Amino acid sequence: MTKSNQEPWQVLGQFLQFPDAEHELWWHRIAPIIGRALIRTGCSVESQFRHLLLIQCTVLPFLGHYPAEKGRNITWRSCIAGDEGGGGPMDVSVNYQQNCKSTVRMNLEPIGSHAGMHDDPMNQVAPREMLSRLAKFQSGIDLTWYDQLENDMILKNQDMLPLYKDVLSQFDNKTQTLFGLDLGEGSVTVKAYFFPLLRASATRADWISIMFESMRNLSGMEEGIICELGIIEEYTRSISHKLLPEHSEVGFDCKSPAQSRIKIYAAMKVSSLQDLYDFHTLGGHLKGPSIEQGFEILSKLWHMVYPKLLPHGKSREFLQVHCNWELSLKNPTPVPKTYFLVADELDTHISSAVISLFRDLGWHQHAENHEALERESYPTYDPKTSTGIYTWLAFAYSESSGPYITVYLKPPAPTPAGDNMLL
Repeated sequence: MTKSNQEPWQVLGQFLQFPDAEHELWWHRIAPIIGRALIRTGCSVESQFRHLLLIQCTVLPFLGHYPAEKGRNITWRSCIAGDEGGGGPMDVSVNYQQNCKSTVRMNLEPIGSHAGMHDDPMNQVAPREMLSRLAKFQSGIDLTWYDQLENDMILKNQDMLPLYKDVLSQFDNKTQTLFGLDLGEGSVTVKAYFFPLLRASATRADWISIMFESMRNLSGMEEGIICELGIIEEYTRSISHKLLPEHSEVGFDCKSPAQSRIKIYAAMKVSSLQDLYDFHTLGGHLKGPSIEQGFEILSKLWHMVYPKLLPHGKSREFLQVHCNWELSLKNPTPVPKTYFLVADELDTHISSAVISLFRDLGWHQHAENHEALERESYPTYDPKTSTGIYTWLAFAYSESSGPYITVYLKPPAPTPAGDNMLL
C-alpha cells in the first residue's frame, strides 16, 4: 500500500506524538484491528479519524503498563478474558444485525499508573479520569446512575481497612469497574459496569442484595421496572449455588435515567441445552414467540460450539455462559442476551461457527466482512492451533430487529520487535 492510499489508522500512526513508549506500544496493538473493523463495518472516513483520535486521547492513557516479559511490571490484573496471558485489559467486538449497519465496540478496564499500590489500592482513580476526558469529546454523558451505583456497589480506596487485605488477597483480580464504548457513526455511546463481589466479601454482605438494592434505589425507578427486578432477583437467588459470583455485574448506559438501559449479568457453567434455556429465560419466566424464535437460533450456535473438542483433543465438561437481562424505563420487560466464553477454544472452531451461522441467517455480507477482518488482523495466526483471536460470542433477539450477534476479538499479539521494547 502506498502512502497516497493509506487508511486512517495508518496515517495517524505516522504523525501522532506519543508521550512514552508504552503509549505507542498500546497504539500499535489496538489501532490496526479497530481501524480495520471500522472500515469493514462501513464507517465513514471522518468517523474513523474521530474514533481513533478519541481512543488515542481517552483510552490509551488508561490501559496501565504495557506488559513486559512475563508481566513483571503489572500491578493490576483485569478480569477481561485474555488479560491473564498478557493480552491487555481490553477487547474489540463487532455487533452484527439483520439489515443493519454493524457497530464496532471496545470494552476495557481503565487502569491507573498506581493501581493496586498504596496510593490507589482499588484502582479508583483511572475510571473517573477517563470519564472526565470522554465527556470533553462526547456530549450527552450523564453520570447520575454512575455516581449512585459507584457509591453503593464498589469498594473505594478510602473504604480500605487493614482487615480487608486478607479477604481481598484471595482474588486473582480485583476488577470493579469496566467500560464499553460503542463507536457509532459520528458519536460514541459510553456504558459502565460495576462488580459488587469485592465490597460484599470485604463487608461480609450478600452480593445479590448489594446488586438489587443498589438498582432499586436509583433515581427515576418506577414500579414496573422494580417489579421485574424482583423477578430477576428471585431467580438469581434460586440458582445462587450454581452462579459464579465474580462474574456478576450491573451494566448501564451513561445517559440520563430516562434514556438509559440497565443490565443485570450472571454467569454459570452450563452442560446441557435445557440448562441453557432455563438460564436464558429466567427459569421459564420469559415467554412468547420472540423468546422461542431467538432460542432456536441460540441453540444452533450452541450445537456449533459445544460438541467441539478443546485444544489437545480434550473433551468438554461444560461451557461458561453469561446472561444479561436488559430493562429500561421505556421497556421494563427483561430482554435476555447470552454470552459464550470461547477464549480457550480453537479459533478455527469459533470462526467456522460464526460464518456458518451468518450464512444460515442469510447474512452473506456480514460473513464476508467477518472473514476479511480475521484474515487482515491475524495474518500470522494459524486458527487450527491458535486460541488467541476470539473471547466471546453473544446472542440476543428482538421481535422488531431479529437476531443480534456480537463477536468479541482480542487485539493481535505484538510482534517480537515491538515486545522487545520493554524487555
